Amino acid sequence: STHHLSHCLYGLTVVKNVSNYVYITCDGVGEGETMSIYTIDDNYKIKKLWTNFYPNSIGLLYSAITDYLGFEINEDEFKVMSLSSFGKPIYEKKLREIFDIDNFIINMDYFEFHKNTNRSFSKKLCEVFGEPFLDISVEKNFNKYADIASSAQLILECTMKNLIKKATDLTGKRKIVLTGGVALNCKMIHSLSKQNLFEEMIVPPSPGDSGSSIGAANFAFLKEK
Repeated sequence: STHHLSHCLYGLTVVKNVSNYVYITCDGVGEGETMSIYTIDDNYKIKKLWTNFYPNSIGLLYSAITDYLGFEINEDEFKVMSLSSFGKPIYEKKLREIFDIDNFIINMDYFEFHKNTNRSFSKKLCEVFGEPFLDISVEKNFNKYADIASSAQLILECTMKNLIKKATDLTGKRKIVLTGGVALNCKMIHSLSKQNLFEEMIVPPSPGDSGSSIGAANFAFLKEK
């Protein structure tokens, strides 16, 4: 079972009428996939309707900001999410130039996650925000970094809003199962829940990679049926 399909099929554990839902997966990257939209019919026939591919990843953008702020990527994104509550999204316009939230395309001039194992962002990103993490305990730095985090959080939320709209437009379904590491961002989920984007959205417990192991087991079970 591929990475994104495993995320998708984890959703089978939390729904009864599987064909009523559109299944959205969004994370850093699977086997080249960064966003995927699926439907599953009542006979458990799976159809992938759309995929976005590496390096165009909102998850990797958020992780690069995590890295810039001095936190550990793939571990500390929740700290960026929390930090965003203390800031204002004053860098939104610039981040919209770096990541196209409508077409889900990233400008790789600002990143090095494709070629550098030591850091995810490039010098060009530092030209936008200044030098990366120095001492977040110093108040003047805290406010600046909180604003960067707030801007990244807003870009994430706007991107996911557009992804959900794309999924509902493609399928006509207004019930959603959302999986993948991006679905761990509960601040984003809260924001989306206040908008008239869907009739129902389910985020399974542990929608990240640990939950996808259950999706892989579901895949094996369906193959045996």
